[in-house]
Amino acid sequence: MDELILWIYITAWGGVAWLYWRKRRHFDTGFFIVLLYFVISIISYFAYLVEWDEVLKDFSLFPFFYLFFVTLFSLFPILRFDDRKVKRCVVPNRTLLGLLVWTCIIPNIISFPSTIKGLSEGLSQMMIDVAIGGELYDENRGLAETTGHGISNLPSVISTAFSGITCMLTFYYASLKKKSRLILYLLFLSCIKLALQTVSQGQRGGVVEYLLLMVVSYFLVKRFMSNTLRKTIARTGLIFVVFAFAILTAITI
Repeated sequence: MDELILWIYITAWGGVAWLYWRKRRHFDTGFFIVLLYFVISIISYFAYLVEWDEVLKDFSLFPFFYLFFVTLFSLFPILRFDDRKVKRCVVPNRTLLGLLVWTCIIPNIISFPSTIKGLSEGLSQMMIDVAIGGELYDENRGLAETTGHGISNLPSVISTAFSGITCMLTFYYASLKKKSRLILYLLFLSCIKLALQTVSQGQRGGVVEYLLLMVVSYFLVKRFMSNTLRKTIARTGLIFVVFAFAILTAITI
């Protein structure tokens, strides 16, 4: 019965992906997200087949239906985004935009050296012993459990708190016609720093979540970018995907 429930869940997301593609006939943000959930549902089935030491294998149908419909309902604004025929991004208040931009940039630039140091040490160890990836994850999980007992690195705390905003703000700023190249480069550097930070901490979930956020942010505003900028972002993103996949493999093995 448990396997049947999982197959129903997989079929539901596969059906949504097929219907969406049949209607749109092109790769956009909505299709990418639906396809991702379809892939996740398949991965969950294979994870179920693995013999874990402690795992709950007593499923009921209602939680899966609830999860499916609530997730689909929350995705509805993104799935209908292309129907709105948005032609341009609204020009924001420059003062407020500048304040938000520098709030995202400054903490990331300050904490960039420590992130690079942690990344270089972690990668060099993982190249020698892949088990180090798991140790990095356990170490950072222990640090996360002590959060609230003191702040040892305020810039890192602020940059992590604004990580999602930084990513979406970067692609939004890139879509504006009037923009500073320096600020744009610093925003992209901040995104790279945040991505490397999740890698250096050995967090599989963090890498996947940030990768998803970057892809969704890009697809939402790519129509407002120049062709040159779109190609540059696409090439850089492909390199990061390959890099992230290699790190995830090292962490998982």
